Amino acid sequence: KEDLVDSLTCTEEDKAMLRERTQKLLVLLKSVEERSIAIVTHKGYLRELEHGTFNMPETSEFTNCECRVYQLKLSNEHDSWVSVKQVA
Repeated sequence: KEDLVDSLTCTEEDKAMLRERTQKLLVLLKSVEERSIAIVTHKGYLRELEHGTFNMPETSEFTNCECRVYQLKLSNEHDSWVSVKQVA
């Protein structure tokens, strides 16, 4: 029973861990055939995705229930993209 509790214990995610998790999204997006994908998550993840992975530090803070639309052009490399642009 103690092993089960230990396996369920969550640790706090720091900024570096969050940024690493946002990088994994590019790998996931390359593995699907769909051309349009909706991602629903918390603003902290999206902020780090924009400021870090998308290299868009000038973007504004998210408001409650805000929707942003991006167009990505992915490269053939494992964890990179050709371009990213906010379209809505």
